[in-house]
Amino acid sequence: MPVGTTYKIAENVPEGYTCRNNNQIGTIASAASVVTFSNIQSDGEDTITVSKTLDGKEYTGSQFEFVLQGLEAASEDYVDASGMTYTASSVSKGAVTFTLKFNEVGKYRFKVSESAMDSSLLGYNGDSNTYYIELTVRENTDTNLLEINDAETKYYSDENFTSKIDGITFANTIEKAKITINKINPQGNSNGTDGTEFAVIRVNKAEGITNADVKKIMSDNTLKNQVVAQTGATSGGKLEFDNLPVYQDSSKEMYDVVNKTAITGDNYLTGKSTPQVYCVVEYKATSGYNLNSTPYYVTFPIKADGKELESGYYEDTDGYVRQGDKENPKDTDPYVFTQTFKYTNYPVVVPNASGEGVNSFITIGIMIIAGAAALTAAYFGCGYINRKRRRARATARRR
Repeated sequence: MPVGTTYKIAENVPEGYTCRNNNQIGTIASAASVVTFSNIQSDGEDTITVSKTLDGKEYTGSQFEFVLQGLEAASEDYVDASGMTYTASSVSKGAVTFTLKFNEVGKYRFKVSESAMDSSLLGYNGDSNTYYIELTVRENTDTNLLEINDAETKYYSDENFTSKIDGITFANTIEKAKITINKINPQGNSNGTDGTEFAVIRVNKAEGITNADVKKIMSDNTLKNQVVAQTGATSGGKLEFDNLPVYQDSSKEMYDVVNKTAITGDNYLTGKSTPQVYCVVEYKATSGYNLNSTPYYVTFPIKADGKELESGYYEDTDGYVRQGDKENPKDTDPYVFTQTFKYTNYPVVVPNASGEGVNSFITIGIMIIAGAAALTAAYFGCGYINRKRRRARATARRR
């Protein structure tokens, strides 16, 4: 074309790419003019990661869901991301990863939150916080791909993007259970019973533990350290065991009541919510009192099991005890994570020199002596009759 000719050149852009400077218009100024077109991938892809903990530890599983929602452009310097929504429910070693797609360079803003807890996750406490992210999408000139500039990614705890934080962590917890022991004597008070020793043992089923099992566990320090959750002694007729995890934790072994050994259970940190069965036992009574070796089993949340409940509590359709109005139950009524057991110890009966105990032994002794005398008299009486009969027969033969 002659010098001075005005031109317009457009590129037929391949699918999946964007031409940064298409439809170029210019004037040929010399014998040779150069027009350069630059392409980038129109649908760039990159990831944003936030953290997830359960009881302060790394969680792996899919029991929780998280939502990353794009926000409108804050100004002309920002991209409108309000049409972008991503969800993630897979958590690996505490990391929640969202895969984002972009078709434009610039600054983006998002908010991220944890969805409402599934109602089947009993005892789980959700994290209701909403966090905010500002990121920059740029063109990687080496790959011609859109990517997030990690160095410019910022995290905030408020919607005004003023309270900057180092990162985002959703911190969930599990309710901890409490077991209370009320200890009394037959008179209904705790006199003489203080110092009674109890143990809370993790077991694999709510039946089958024997006195021999308890003796074995409490006398073997290795086994005791493996399967006993807590021990303690009563004071003022009371003893409390607190901060008991309601679900099995594979880092804490339990007692197999069938095979009589310590075993590893499921792990709630990997998404397996298996209730932990606890066995409450008295293993040492105070001096002068008999041992009450009755074992009690409990899991949490508490189930009614047909028992009459105190006012302010009711049994829901799944059999769990809930705190609230039975006539007007609500989904938000709290479950119960405390259990109380009442133990009664009876004094050891020992005979004393002036009491009924000795009299009873004397009476029994007299009865035994009298019986022996009667047997002796019968023996000698029988012998006398037999001797008399033998003499009579001998006299008759001599005649």
